Amino acid sequence: MNPKSPSSKKTERKLRFPDNLTELEITVGDAGESIKTLGLSYLACLEKLKVNSLGEEEEEYLHCYLMLPSSLKELRCESGHFMAGALDKMSPPLTKLKVKEVPLEHNQLVSMMKSLPPALEHFEVPQRAFPNALSTATVRKVKRKPQKVPAKIALPPQQKAALPSTSKEFKLGRLDLDKSDPVKFDFDASDLPNLDTLQVSGNKSLRLAGKFPSNITTMRLSYISKLDLTHLDSLQSLTKLEITGGIGTHEFTFKLPESLKFLEVSTAELRKIHVNAPNLQELTLYGNEYGVLNENNFVIPMNLKKLSLGMCDIEQINVSLPGTLTELRLESMFFSWSVIFQCG
Repeated sequence: MNPKSPSSKKTERKLRFPDNLTELEITVGDAGESIKTLGLSYLACLEKLKVNSLGEEEEEYLHCYLMLPSSLKELRCESGHFMAGALDKMSPPLTKLKVKEVPLEHNQLVSMMKSLPPALEHFEVPQRAFPNALSTATVRKVKRKPQKVPAKIALPPQQKAALPSTSKEFKLGRLDLDKSDPVKFDFDASDLPNLDTLQVSGNKSLRLAGKFPSNITTMRLSYISKLDLTHLDSLQSLTKLEITGGIGTHEFTFKLPESLKFLEVSTAELRKIHVNAPNLQELTLYGNEYGVLNENNFVIPMNLKKLSLGMCDIEQINVSLPGTLTELRLESMFFSWSVIFQCG
């Protein structure tokens, strides 16, 4: 059974909830209707709403049109649902939006990005919410079969969605590796002076462009195919940085901001790491390939308090470790060692 199409006949669910509700969670199942319209605009006190599907199989997900109240501040829903109107008009005070990825074909997310409420602070959406960065062009050659190759395209201005300047937390969710189309997110398209936390979980199709917002304090980047870390030192408020997956090089020698306190780099296949962060307190490295640690491939701040090296294929340590360490954890295929130093 194929997922329901948004062009199918809609059936409005006239559910009457108490007028003074402030929080509501609804689980929607397929009762024979093509599309359900959930009319909730009369709930003048509702501040938190969560809408889920009944099952977990693709054919069990259902398109719903959501008629939201003007009082809503927090919305959690699935990517298969549709807004009955512009989100910024229906619920202008909305500060938190979380959209869960489900396997339904649609373009609702793209249009939703054009009507985000101005008060939005916490924002989590799948990658497909943003237009493709690449298209497939057909190139014809004499006496050869046509070949399809990626070709860069310029997106019309109206398709370049900007996040509200009030955004404090932004999470861009990971797509299915086998089904994802090329996606580009351009930080330069938005003015984000208040963004505090950034989390991007990518795959081979995601491209990040532009400079990271300057006031970020926490950043988590996972499995992004093209990642430019050359401007990290400009993030003078950054205190916590976590990177998982390849970074396009086997050497981590980037200049880091003086504000950085915590750094974690995992499964990046590093063979050389020079950490240039004078105020770093905690360093975690996992799933890299160092072999013998020496002064050429392993340089860390000598004022570290916590150091963790996990599954890094360490055979030998030929470097001096910081005398300021209070906690040291070493784990590899050759040995496992954990020690906590007691001070004073």
